[in-house]
Amino acid sequence: MFFMDPFFWDLFVNGLLIGCMYALVAVGFVLIYKATSVINFAQGDLVMFGGYIAAAGLSLYHLPLWTAAPIMLALMVVLGFALERGILDAGFTGSDAGFGQRWYEVTKYLNCCLISWPAIDMVMNKKAWDRLPPDLQAILIEEAAKAELELLRIGSIQNEVGILRNTKQGMEYLEFSPELRALSDKAVIERVIPNWAKRVGGPASPWAKIFNEKVGPVVGFRVEADGSAVKVPIVK
Repeated sequence: MFFMDPFFWDLFVNGLLIGCMYALVAVGFVLIYKATSVINFAQGDLVMFGGYIAAAGLSLYHLPLWTAAPIMLALMVVLGFALERGILDAGFTGSDAGFGQRWYEVTKYLNCCLISWPAIDMVMNKKAWDRLPPDLQAILIEEAAKAELELLRIGSIQNEVGILRNTKQGMEYLEFSPELRALSDKAVIERVIPNWAKRVGGPASPWAKIFNEKVGPVVGFRVEADGSAVKVPIVK
């Protein structure tokens, strides 16, 4: 029988070990992405580097596995700490979001500001909604309205509170320069808004109309009839 062959068990154990390694790498990708919303493509390089350290301990220094593995883990922790504390010196994010991600632990400067806004989606299938009794529907609508008002209240001060929190932790606050703001506006006018308008169905779509009515007066941009974007005075 094939399972009596020692070669089979060698392949089985090696495959199991390699599969576990890939699973650990995948878990690392998921943890980093869920925590930071950034895919860390350097993870594979670090895993390979750790493997080289362990291989060197096993082959060059003839260390047993239970000794080489902890040494490899300790050296990788030191390497990760050095990369985090020695290379990063700025974070590109909203001020309050950056505080939640504890950027002040690894960065020195708060180059501001990207305006972030709290958002919560409250979604229910229409068939499920229609099955609810009217009194429960009324309660849900009322509670959703309360939540919306609270988000609007928080959103109006979120950026200022985020700046205050980060500077109290030692970060240096630096305003965007006029040149950087001009480049940002140029990108929004030439790329961001026109491409967004195309994705939602063009400048005549209801979403573009809502943008012009509700969002444009707040952010200072407008979608034109030809799909281009222009800067307009902020009136709200």
